[in-house]
Amino acid sequence: MDKKTKKNQKKNSCKGSSKSLVNYLQFPKEWHKNFDEKEAFCSKLPPTSEEYLLVYSRITSTLDCNITSIKRIENPFLLGCYLLKKKEYKAKGIKVKEQKVFHCTSESNVSNIVKNNFDWRKTIRGKFGLGVSFSPSARYADRHANSSIGIKRAMIMVKVLTGRVLNANYGFKVPPSGFDTTAGNGNMVYVKYDDYEFYPMFVAYYS
Repeated sequence: MDKKTKKNQKKNSCKGSSKSLVNYLQFPKEWHKNFDEKEAFCSKLPPTSEEYLLVYSRITSTLDCNITSIKRIENPFLLGCYLLKKKEYKAKGIKVKEQKVFHCTSESNVSNIVKNNFDWRKTIRGKFGLGVSFSPSARYADRHANSSIGIKRAMIMVKVLTGRVLNANYGFKVPPSGFDTTAGNGNMVYVKYDDYEFYPMFVAYYS
């Protein structure tokens, strides 16, 4: 089996409707969306809410910026696939950590990410691997974002599963079999290469 075929199989590995996943898995109590409606939804958070303050604090603790709004991302299918992937890790006996990290992108990319998640196949450059890069530091994510995204930026807070992590040097491409994540620059960046091992939780618009 060639690598391209394997990638396509992984993309389709989480099957089923949003309703079936809702019936099987526990979703956040804060979600108020009717799951019979559209697959993905963004709910604007009031500035006094606990979630808003948490995301705001995490971002501004490292990045000096003006946050104009924060939204919670509600996508039952993507979250369901993420939770199933987490169960899969544990079933295989892999010690997995769930980390809340950041990815900076253009405002124009948010809609597609909310609906379809990040697509690591589109990565054409990467310092520590040809996958989707995340950082525990919002400042790092902002400074190392693709320069083409412009000034209208969005900071996405993401849940990421890290199991077997390989420390990578600059210019690294893809990890060998047995590793699901690469880390670089003193764990300031994590790179993921498989679908459903990350879920976009919140998006903050800022300048």
